[in-house]
Amino acid sequence: MGAVKMGPSRGKNSVGSTRPVHNVMVALALAATVWGQAGWSEPKRYDPDPQTCQADNIRKAFLANLLPWQDQPDVVRQRLRRLQAAMTLDTLRECQAKGLLSPEQAKAVVAELGLQTPPAGPPEPSQSPARP
Repeated sequence: MGAVKMGPSRGKNSVGSTRPVHNVMVALALAATVWGQAGWSEPKRYDPDPQTCQADNIRKAFLANLLPWQDQPDVVRQRLRRLQAAMTLDTLRECQAKGLLSPEQAKAVVAELGLQTPPAGPPEPSQSPARP
């Protein structure tokens, strides 16, 4: 059996292989490009469609979005429920504003899901988040 050569050839005119280093550099450059595209983007205004605004779909989405978190502590589930409730109330308002959901349907969804409608008007100064 002949001798097995390991690694790049180091002959008299050889400077070694730079191929592994080149491959790593290319991979890092590609990763930086992809990572540079991810990250913060400007928020987009939610624009519900007739399918989204069906009362049954809103109910199902509210409950389905909470299911994956059932194994979390109570404090986490309560916080997520408040966040989901706020998004659902916003969806109901947008659907009503576009004429895709009647006020009666919205009230029925709010009652069925046990959502609390926030008071009308701006929040009290003590409840407003601080802004820089």
